[in-house]
Amino acid sequence: MSGTGASADKPATIYDVARAAGVSHQTVSRFLQGFAGIRPATRERVIQALNELDYRPNQAARALRTNRSNRIGALAHEMAETGPARIIQGAIMGAREAGYMLDIVSMDGASEQSITEALELLSQQQVAGVFATAQNDTVKAVLEEFPLSVPIFIDVRMDSGVAGHGESVADTTGRLAAEHLIALGHRRFAFVSGPEAWFSSRDRLAGFLAVVNGADASCPIVIEGDWSPQSGYDASMKLPINEGITAVMIANDDMAIGFL
Repeated sequence: MSGTGASADKPATIYDVARAAGVSHQTVSRFLQGFAGIRPATRERVIQALNELDYRPNQAARALRTNRSNRIGALAHEMAETGPARIIQGAIMGAREAGYMLDIVSMDGASEQSITEALELLSQQQVAGVFATAQNDTVKAVLEEFPLSVPIFIDVRMDSGVAGHGESVADTTGRLAAEHLIALGHRRFAFVSGPEAWFSSRDRLAGFLAVVNGADASCPIVIEGDWSPQSGYDASMKLPINEGITAVMIANDDMAIGFL
């Protein structure tokens, strides 16, 4: 198929692919749109031509032609935390694989005004839909009530079972930590949790307490932190030394570092 492709400095078009494959440009277009009724031999020629010419669809032109946006809005908060950052990273990769761009708008998850302003900003853009992470009650409530003209997916399953998908990751880690400490012989605990408004914080504590309370053990002290090393340090200063505590469960690594 040499000599039938685009020049080195000009991207290949569907007409170049059609010439290389010996088919009409309508056939190439149907193939790119996922049309199933193309003969296997023809399909193979089109695939070979696409690969040899390194064809890349022009998403901007496609959006104008079909009046469909190739951008997805993403609302995120607490992106400095490992969990939210990894979710957004996965969303970026998933969107790119599907031929979409992800427009990320950050917000203060503790402020209804900040969340609303972020949603208003996205509602003014030409996006095909909105993906939002919700780690706490405030974000989830505002997202569910805000009127959007495009589909929205609210990810409350990131570290939690609140979406009705069974036991959460956070609940499980709380249970596993309690089982491990009890197996080591500990029976009296303190727990340094994350913010009470976070789904994962509540689930992790609930899982931990469920195992402790069922094992003739106790956790008389629960101190709320904010995921930061400083709050872990502050919790260590609040921990009484005369309560017979032999083990402390801390809800994340940053707080554990501060506590130590």
